[in-house]
Order: sequence, then structure tokens, then C-alpha cells
Amino acid sequence: MGDFEDIFGAGANVEAIIGYDGDEDHFEYAREIIEHHLWFPDLDTAISWEKENIGTPFVRKRSHGGFLVTLKDQRSSGSRWKTSTLPRCDVEKLESKINLVFAEGLENVLVQHGEYSLRLASDTSSGLVSYLESLRGMLPYGREHMSPIVIPQAMFRAHMLTMPYSISYDYQLGMGVMAVFHADHHLLIGRWTAGNVYLWPWILQMDCLGGDPPYFEDSEICFLCDQHDLLETGIPIPSHELCGISLNDEFYQRDYRHYITKQQYSGNVRPKDLALCVKRWIEILSRFDQRIDINNRPPADVFAVANKQRMHIPDANALCNAFACAIAMKMGIETPVSVILEHCSDLQALPQATPARLRMSATTLWRNARVNENASIPNMTDLHHLVIPETWRETVKLYPRDWPRDMPINGFRISWDNQSRVGTGSFHASKLNASQRKMAKKFVEEFTRSPECKRFEDVLSEPPKGMKIALQLQSKKST
Repeated sequence: MGDFEDIFGAGANVEAIIGYDGDEDHFEYAREIIEHHLWFPDLDTAISWEKENIGTPFVRKRSHGGFLVTLKDQRSSGSRWKTSTLPRCDVEKLESKINLVFAEGLENVLVQHGEYSLRLASDTSSGLVSYLESLRGMLPYGREHMSPIVIPQAMFRAHMLTMPYSISYDYQLGMGVMAVFHADHHLLIGRWTAGNVYLWPWILQMDCLGGDPPYFEDSEICFLCDQHDLLETGIPIPSHELCGISLNDEFYQRDYRHYITKQQYSGNVRPKDLALCVKRWIEILSRFDQRIDINNRPPADVFAVANKQRMHIPDANALCNAFACAIAMKMGIETPVSVILEHCSDLQALPQATPARLRMSATTLWRNARVNENASIPNMTDLHHLVIPETWRETVKLYPRDWPRDMPINGFRISWDNQSRVGTGSFHASKLNASQRKMAKKFVEEFTRSPECKRFEDVLSEPPKGMKIALQLQSKKST
């Protein structure tokens, strides 16, 4: 660098001098001519597409129970060809509403054989969501939303080499079944043939087998903990953050052994009991295959965005004010009480078995905290006409994960604001005089008997967040 700086000066930028332009690189990448693959379930829809795209050179052949069309165009034309596989009515419906297909009745199902136990994960908080999304990105347009996901075995192997070290697989469990594992002990299950891999878009959870480190004599260890070197660090907690990241952002090694060997299993043999668990779960989950299509998708195939048209609705704010008043008066809290009505979980982690409901939480604040201190007493007549959404489904918009992130929806680009609050309210009892306190107590008595209170009455049965800490501090001070 000494000679370079002598000539061009200290701090000179190499890229600026040679004329390198990152935007130009991106432009050239978008203009690159590549193959685009489109899939149609039957010949009629394939011919219909052909009629709408007269003059476009393509090759068509039978593939996976339908017809595969291959054409060449610029890389940036992917969004155009993707939407061309859908009938216009489906495009309009896709832009208006995605329906979630839940695995109803499976939230408490446990399949167990020998030492292996598999259950449906409660939500999609796992890195396997991003893995599924990356797989779909490799499939022909029109085929990516179907269940099971079908991918050539050679492509599956090559794709796995680009994965972070937290993801491993084994398609020799026995009985023709396979699994893709994440270090948090979540897994995808499927079947395999000599040519293809079939994966179901549901996330399962396996109980850790425990055990001692392998350097102890005659010891056994959980094969996943061994595979991912989790003895000292411990099993990572499933995080909603994992399902929103790009897998390329995670550290990976091309020489990492993603494949789980037979030697890592108990007794140095293939886990027949695990294969039995996987086979049973495939039978259970296969019954949802016919319900999954372009507009009806499992939770792992969609992402949620807060519907700003439903956020901070006046009815929800009024209800939160009422609960803040009830909590303050019933528990004798003189400091400000803040109440929030929000989605039950982060929008990045959707429940798999049943729709999630909205939840309400309360917090006590320090007396001098800067809040919108509401000393006015709610009016019961104003609460009789509340229209509060039953579930968070009415407060969010859902989009398919394979939908290009830069493609406008209804003419507007998607907002990625995942704000979870639906309503907020507050109450400060110390602002009340004696007459107002009587009015507030009368309101609380009537409110707690009303149907408006029943849905979230559990928030009245426990101290608000912050109050517990204050009580502990007071108790320590008194001793």
C-alpha cells in the first residue's frame, strides 16, 4: 500500500480510482440471461399460458404430475414469469388475502418409539423457516407452494453445501424416510427416492436424548448435540429472529459435514425408532396436503405484516383505558398503570396448530414517568359497542414467503413494520379526588361483570409487570 499511497495519496479508494460501481454490478446481474422454470398442474393450464405468451420461445415437458416449461430471459424478469403461472383471479386473491392452513388438533400429539419423541413445534420460530424459503426459491414457479416440496436429490445435496453449520440432514433413517435437523432440535421430515427428496412444510420438535460426552467410556449422547457440538454451549433456544434472516447471513463452511453419520446414533446403528416416528408424522401431516395451494398455506410458508389499518383502533384504546382503571382501583396502585393489547407472539413466529389470540398486558410505571396520564374515568356506555378482533388474524396481513420482496402488492410496496400493538391505554389514580374515586370504583364493579371484560379478565388476576419489582424493593427496604 505504500507505493499506492505515494502515487494516489493517503486514504485513496481503489474502487473509485478504477471506476468500480456497485450499482453497475447489480444492474449487470439483473440483466443476465438465465433459465426460468414454470410448472403447471395440467396441460390445459399450460396451453392457456402459451396462448397468453405467444412469441415466447420455450420447451415443455412432463414433470412431477404436471408440465414444466423452460424459457430464457433476464434475471430481473423472474417476478413477471412467476405471476404469469397464476390465473388472474388467483393473482387478485393472492394480493387480497392469504388463508392459513393450521394443523388442527395436533398441538398435543406426541409420537414416541423407543427413546425418540416427536411433536409439532408450537410455532415457526426456527431457522428451518428460512431453509424452507430457500428451497422454494429453487423450485419452478407454480410448484413451490405445494405440499410436499419436491426437489431433485442432486440439487438438494448441492443446496445443503451452502447452508450454515446449524442445519444437518439424514435421508437414510430407514423405511425410505428422511429428516433435516436444526441445532435447536427442530426438524423437517420427508421421504426420498433415487431421484428426488420430498419434504413436508411443517416444523416438528424432537426431545433431546441427553447423555454424556462421548469421551467417557460406554457413554451415549444425543446425536444432534454431538453433530452440532452442543455439549458446552447448550441447545440454542428457538428464536423468531431465525425465521426472518437470510441464510447467507449465517456462518457456513463448505467443508462442513452436514450429513449425520450412522456412527453418531446410539449403538452405531440406524435409528429405526426415529424412522417410525417420522413415518407416522408423515401419515398424520399428509392429510393437509390437499388443502394447501397457492392461496391456502401452512404457517411456515407465509410471513405476517402488521395491518396498519387495524392498528391503534379507538375501540381497543378505550378497552385498554378501562382495564388500566380496573387494575389501578382493584389493586390500589397510585402510580401510572399502562395497558397494552397486542399480538400474542412476534409476527415472525406464527402458531402452527391453532390461530393465536390477542393478549393484554399491564405495567406499572414510576410515579414521575413520562406517560399520557389518563385520569378521566371510562364511561361504561362507551364500551357496549366495542368491536375488538377475535384473533390477531384480523390485525395482520399475510404474504407468501416465495412472493418476491420487491414486488408491489395492490400497487404498493410491502411495509415490513412488525409493530405488534393493537391498542394502548393508561390510568393514574393519584390524580383522582374523593368523588372521582367513588365513580371509578362504581365503574370497575360494573365493568368486571360485563362481557367486554371476560375475554381478557386474566389480566386482573395477577399483579402488573413492574409492580412485583416494586413490592420486592419495598419488602427489602422494610426489613
